[in-house]
Amino acid sequence: MASKLPITYVQNIKSFKSSWRIQVKILHIWKHFAFTSGESMEMVLVYKEGRRIHCSIKKQHLKRYENHLLVGSWKFIEEFNVSNSIGQYRTAKQCYRISFVKETIVSNSVTMSDSDFLGLVRFSQIHEGIQNQSILCDVLSQIVNMGQLSTMHVNNKEAKKIDFELRDERDMRLSCTLWGTFADQIVQTTSNTETEKLPDDGLALTLLESKPIKESGEDRGLLEPVSYGHGC
Repeated sequence: MASKLPITYVQNIKSFKSSWRIQVKILHIWKHFAFTSGESMEMVLVYKEGRRIHCSIKKQHLKRYENHLLVGSWKFIEEFNVSNSIGQYRTAKQCYRISFVKETIVSNSVTMSDSDFLGLVRFSQIHEGIQNQSILCDVLSQIVNMGQLSTMHVNNKEAKKIDFELRDERDMRLSCTLWGTFADQIVQTTSNTETEKLPDDGLALTLLESKPIKESGEDRGLLEPVSYGHGC
């Protein structure tokens, strides 16, 4: 049965009602756990013109939806809660975020675009404070000056860590730290290349989550990217 709800642009969604229908591509999916709210599935969705919005699915709704949600697929989503998007480490500029409820309907959509919809920013925007520090971004760069994989004691647990430097096309540099399985992944990705001789295709890092961590008694930034891959 065809939906009677019209498609609404992501940027036009408001919080005064839940009867909305959007057509979006799933950019990223990951599981999240918080002591206050428990387990959830988090997604970054994007409309065909590139506007992103964050979406959450609480544990009680996961079984119903998770097998139908795949990264890269286009979906119609209707009937969901809309709330303010606030705080640090937001995945989208949109002032609202959405969350599934038991009435939420997900159905397949035709592919509207094959774009990866990267929200690329220049290193200069980060260094000069132009980029909003509360909103996570994408960078396309080459890895240089790779450090050694090390093991640190963090919150009474061992955690792997690696430091390296990124270089953009203007030779501007940006320091980066990865922890845990992400440190292992970046080491594996670069193991077949010499960091002194930069790969021709570069390396694209999509950094989607960051939170504070204490290392040796000092507050540090824990960089936790959800996904990364080669870029052209």
